Amino acid sequence: MALFHQLLDEQICLTPGTLYSPSGRYHNGLRLSCCYPFNARYTQALARVGAKACEMSGLPAGIAQGEE
Repeated sequence: MALFHQLLDEQICLTPGTLYSPSGRYHNGLRLSCCYPFNARYTQALARVGAKACEMSGLPAGIAQGEE
């Protein structure tokens, strides 16, 4: 939820995974909408989601888990 709130402040909206789980699972997940054409604005927002997630997790941006 912290990622959701911080990105919402930047006008980037994603859906917390818990919204799609009646049992409250998927707190570490998120859902992205891909119903609009993929363009530069979408690409920049998606890159920002990744960078912010890395920042919040303490991982360097661009390094996926398991690739350290």
